Amino acid sequence: MRPCLRVLLILAFAASAPVFCYSEQPAPDEAETNARLLERWRTDPEHFARLQNDLRAFWQLPPDRQERLRQFDLQLHDTDSIAQKRLWGVMERYNAWFDRQREADQRRIAQAADRNERLLVVKQLREEQWLQRQPQKVREDLTKLSEDRRHDEIARQRKDERQRVAAWMHALKGRKDEGTHPTKPARPADFPPDAERYINEILRLQLTLDERERLKAMEGMWPYYTRTVLELSEKHPVKLPGPSTGPVRYTDLPKDYHAVIPLPKDLPRSTREALNKASGKWPDYALAVTEYTRAKNPNLPQLGPSRLADFNPPVRQFLETTLPAKLSAKEKEELQKVETRWPDYPMKVLELAGKHGLEVPLMRMPNAGEWWEKVGGALPEVPDRMLRDFALNDLSVEERGKLQLSVSDPTSRDRLVQEYFKKNPTELKRLQRLDQQMLLNAGHPAKTKPGR
Repeated sequence: MRPCLRVLLILAFAASAPVFCYSEQPAPDEAETNARLLERWRTDPEHFARLQNDLRAFWQLPPDRQERLRQFDLQLHDTDSIAQKRLWGVMERYNAWFDRQREADQRRIAQAADRNERLLVVKQLREEQWLQRQPQKVREDLTKLSEDRRHDEIARQRKDERQRVAAWMHALKGRKDEGTHPTKPARPADFPPDAERYINEILRLQLTLDERERLKAMEGMWPYYTRTVLELSEKHPVKLPGPSTGPVRYTDLPKDYHAVIPLPKDLPRSTREALNKASGKWPDYALAVTEYTRAKNPNLPQLGPSRLADFNPPVRQFLETTLPAKLSAKEKEELQKVETRWPDYPMKVLELAGKHGLEVPLMRMPNAGEWWEKVGGALPEVPDRMLRDFALNDLSVEERGKLQLSVSDPTSRDRLVQEYFKKNPTELKRLQRLDQQMLLNAGHPAKTKPGR
């Protein structure tokens, strides 16, 4: 028995409902898994209530239909993953189409004598709906044909239409202008170089193991990867220009420091408390150590970058060109006086940059405000196949023309997605709910940025 299964029943009857699998005697490990899954569902009252309603609907079915669904469930999950993905896609699309039909047409499907007759009814409805979306001239020309020729001509035109839309989707998906970056980044390499460097060289080094696993789990998923990057970057601000990590405990310090810093019991109480409080934190621990040791031995190795060559290229370029262009002669002298001393040098850099309205590179996620705005207004992703079917089956020729779908315009796909959710608001809510549940199941509930 699987812990749980949501089965769209549209291949068995003309409605869909998620149901629980049933087993008389689940194995101990399965029972434990089910119990954990049930507790997780209880954290989402809306989702849990919906599952309870679905279960009640399942038990209200006649016994023979319940058994048919169990057998269907078993057969579906005995297939390979590729076949499962394809079949689930078919069921999802059919379910979305069925829900949009008039009540009378839904009854026509439900009252069909068998699956062959039901398939015939569905084909008739699809053909009628396709005709309704065509320009009047096309409809008039088709009505002049004999029934057999009309069916053949409709089939031909629908095939041509599918091929055109599929070619457009494929070309648009693979199109990437030289020197540009994806507008929906889902991994570090998708971002512009400065943001990619920040994620790889600054942010990741500060994360805990759980946070790194969380970020890795979001890779490939827009907008969740970008949102996670933004959340973690705000949780781990960089306090000083330079590396985001350094010595955070006694054992991390260079050996020269061990001869200067006595055992904790021999330290002054205030120093001991300051070091204990800062332990495990960068640059807090290194700052507390430097404050204690500087008077005792000013020649100890610096615990952070204290000269131009110590910084990575983006910061070094900032210090060589951007910052000096704004400084007065007096300010340049002040900066030169503290060079070779940490934390004095990076502190002075930060002070002067702020004074002149400049931002030191790699201290925070570049263009964070713009990325927050993008993820805040992001719609759920829609598979290409579903978009293609929507463009073919739900939009008229005039509606497709208004969207101006074009391979040369990557934003036209976004317009198609917006139109899809405009015509399918319940699907938007469903996908948003599933996305929230996905994040909850991963142990990381989605967050909404205040004021975004």
